[in-house]
Amino acid sequence: MDDDRLSVTTRELRIVSLLPSATEIVCALGLEQQLVGVTHECDYPHSVRGKPVLTSSVLDGRLTSKDVDRHIRALVHRGSSIYQLDAGRLDALRPDLVLTQELCRVCAVSYSIVEQAVRRIDGTPQLVSLEPESLEDAWRTIEAVGRLTGQLDRAQELIASLRHRLAAVRAAVAGRPLRRVVCLEWIDPPFSCGHWTPELVSLAGGQELLGAGGRPAAPVRYSAGGRGHHGLWLWPEAQPRGAGSTGRCLQRASA
Repeated sequence: MDDDRLSVTTRELRIVSLLPSATEIVCALGLEQQLVGVTHECDYPHSVRGKPVLTSSVLDGRLTSKDVDRHIRALVHRGSSIYQLDAGRLDALRPDLVLTQELCRVCAVSYSIVEQAVRRIDGTPQLVSLEPESLEDAWRTIEAVGRLTGQLDRAQELIASLRHRLAAVRAAVAGRPLRRVVCLEWIDPPFSCGHWTPELVSLAGGQELLGAGGRPAAPVRYSAGGRGHHGLWLWPEAQPRGAGSTGRCLQRASA
């Protein structure tokens, strides 16, 4: 994201967020009233659930984790998106600023689809892609949204508060034995974590064994986490049931 492109004026904006994390940032900056559209996955803060929804999943929510993965691979192979965008409703909302991402092909509506829809809107709102790959990138993203919306001071205060919380976590785990951890972003097939998640594990006093910081999630074999590899065992705690579901796992390491 190039800061030179951040040219939206500081008047009261009409903001559309096509990314749950962007929705949280906008609201944390005190701009919820200016948020005029969100995704079907935006659920925090709870009050945004009443906002106009602009996206939907093309997948059946009753699918198993394995079936979701199979359908996603087929859609990506065909160059299709797993999400639909209500371009007509987006146009009707007349946004000034549209926040989305192009970091992950399967995490939000395809950037190209959003770009085409935005170009058809009179006045052509500014389209900004948020692409953090690390915690420092996340702070810069918050700052960028603050600059875009005339809330830079509030954004910097929010970043300072988040840094303070991280420092408190570091202090709480200082001197404790390092815990070996595996975080999975998908259960079947298993995908290791990526981007800033390994950083979070490290800050909390753990060692992420499979995920790589600053890189996308990657497929792994269960055997990679078995007794023969660092003595780590994985137990799925909840099986994802359809697009947008969150898979969690219970991580344990042998002594």
